[in-house]
Amino acid sequence: EQQVFQKYRAQLDQDDEITQFLLMKNGVFWLGTTEGLLQFNIHRFCFKNFNFSELFTRDEAIHDIVFGKDGSVWIVSESGEVVLYNVAGFADNDILARRRSVRGPGTLKYLANTDTVIMSTGDGLYLLRKKDGRIDSREIYRGQHYSFCLSRRDTVWVIGEKTLTDFSLRKNLPVHTRTLEIDLKGEVLDMFEMNGSLYILQPYQIIVHGLKNSSDQILSLRNLKLKALPENTCFLPLDSRELILGTDIGLFVFYLYDSKILPTYIDTEPLSTRICALEKDISKHIWVATESSLYSLNKAENTIKSYTRFEGLHWPEHGPIKVSKSPGGFICFAGESEAVTFHPDLLDFNRPPPAIKIKELSLLTRKSSQHMSMLEADTIRVNNRYTLMQFTCNLLDYWDPHNNKYEYSLVKSGKPDYWVDLGTHNSFTISRLRPGIYSLKVRGLNSSNTWTEEPRELVIDVVAPIWRTKIAILVYAIVVFLMFYFSIFFTTRQLRKLNREYREREQIARKVEQQKEELTQKNKNITDSLNYAKRIQMALLPSQKLFSKFFSESFILHIPKDIVSGDFYWINEVDGRIYFAAVDCTGHGVPGAFMSIIGFELFRRITEQEKKKRPAEILNSLSQGFESIFRDIENITLRDGMDVAFCAIDPKMKVLEFAGAFNPLYLIRDNTISEIKGDRFSVGLNQSDEGFPGQEFQDHVIQLREGDVIYIFTDGYADQFGGPEGKKYKYRRF
Repeated sequence: EQQVFQKYRAQLDQDDEITQFLLMKNGVFWLGTTEGLLQFNIHRFCFKNFNFSELFTRDEAIHDIVFGKDGSVWIVSESGEVVLYNVAGFADNDILARRRSVRGPGTLKYLANTDTVIMSTGDGLYLLRKKDGRIDSREIYRGQHYSFCLSRRDTVWVIGEKTLTDFSLRKNLPVHTRTLEIDLKGEVLDMFEMNGSLYILQPYQIIVHGLKNSSDQILSLRNLKLKALPENTCFLPLDSRELILGTDIGLFVFYLYDSKILPTYIDTEPLSTRICALEKDISKHIWVATESSLYSLNKAENTIKSYTRFEGLHWPEHGPIKVSKSPGGFICFAGESEAVTFHPDLLDFNRPPPAIKIKELSLLTRKSSQHMSMLEADTIRVNNRYTLMQFTCNLLDYWDPHNNKYEYSLVKSGKPDYWVDLGTHNSFTISRLRPGIYSLKVRGLNSSNTWTEEPRELVIDVVAPIWRTKIAILVYAIVVFLMFYFSIFFTTRQLRKLNREYREREQIARKVEQQKEELTQKNKNITDSLNYAKRIQMALLPSQKLFSKFFSESFILHIPKDIVSGDFYWINEVDGRIYFAAVDCTGHGVPGAFMSIIGFELFRRITEQEKKKRPAEILNSLSQGFESIFRDIENITLRDGMDVAFCAIDPKMKVLEFAGAFNPLYLIRDNTISEIKGDRFSVGLNQSDEGFPGQEFQDHVIQLREGDVIYIFTDGYADQFGGPEGKKYKYRRF
């Protein structure tokens, strides 16, 4: 760590010699040689890589590593072999001392300003010291424990399953042992002392133990309500107010000054992965180690930088990552058999904002191309006969030119900028622009995320061809005006002719409209009358409640085709017998509705006044009633009547009597449908005229059983037309 000079070797050919050199402000050398120009970046050698695959006497992995004094590191293997290794490069031999075994693998802590480290093996603490080219080991504490940390120079905190012991290195005795209120069930990953408290890291929580009042507090990510609880991997006190926590999904921050101590997620895309180790430098930059790369996080400025092989970093590829920091500020990250050391100050170089230039413009057409240098131009004038414009720009920063990024903005002059991200491409293509004046701006971002101070601006004047000039547009306007004038002249003549025809048609339309209004009013009056007639007819129909009174398990389906209907249903009880019927008055609409009113009255008179009981007698009387009503009307022959399904039930005897005029009765018994057909003539028709002289209706008597179901109906359902072919539904489907 006292090294002043560093030797670097540039990759020169055998006969190539350096004749001149220039050191840029960003630390990049430009070398003038006998064969040409060479760029040389000394910062690519800031990382020092070590391969420890043959360090131990047996083929083993590194278990832990810690910096010692004067640029040396203490390394312990999986079997407990300890090696003191020189990473500074000042000694003649890299291996300074070795001890074959110290009771198995353990965790190392360095005692500042000494030649001593403390090693924990889980069942005890050992003091390791280099002496005469070898490593002495002395047991200073015996007992099962999870982890330990250094408090003051002569004090060690040792934590067990339920105990916390304050151990004095000076007296080599435990000073005080206290019992923890929280049972540590599981692994302790790490611990440290800060602000009078011990911070103990476990896979899914952090325990904060107050050393003064022996109180315990738990810090956890459970309150964030994530889909799955992250697993803790490492933690780091940034200062006395902030605690950085590494997990398997990224970084979180606990703000310790907040009484609630709610964690906050550091939302950075590169760090949304498993965090293996954390360390901080003097500038409070956080160094974050993942399984595949190294990052530097500046939390105050909210910036992040990654380090790759370009800076000379060869990241350890196998095993968990261990970290250690030397008293002089060097940081070491180690894997299974590899390690890398560096000093953050060597990576913290001052790179000024880069300048950017538009190098070249290429105008491309279908048959040719034209190339122009744009290094000194501020304005260009082009015609719009080209197909494409291709610009090439260069960011004058050669630290890591492959990672320079570019953006451009192309807008009409005076409009706000609209930036387009090009990524690492330094050329872009613009399709044909309309005539006008445009402002093209380009800017760049170097590999250290520094933008150019001022974008490079180029004014583009796109000139229109002759047929799109102002004179051409004026000629076009005159021609269009003349065409428009003559078009209006001839159109006016045609419109006058059409106007005359229109007035004649308008007079005809007024007459049609007047007749339409008269018809609409008459139709409204008729419809209103029919709607009122419907209300009267519906008032005559027995209600569902009345049917339910006589038959609890019954239903009625009545959907009139027109506003008023010629089909109706009827029910009545006389002397303990229940009469009900489904009636279809021949004719639809108003005639049928009038016929239904006559039918209502005749049914009531025949059953209540004439005391007819048998259905056949009732239908015969109904037919005679129709004949008597229309008998005295001259020049009228009754062609309308009723198709009836009429039933009478004696509830005591459980006997049903049925008579029908065309309409049948369906009886469902034992899941079998039986049809009782009615007579093949209607009620009320002049039977002599119809060819049925002297015919009377016949009764059908049915002894009812438990579970019988009776259906009576008109032909309205079966006579419906429908389906894709418009066919009649018919009784078979019904």
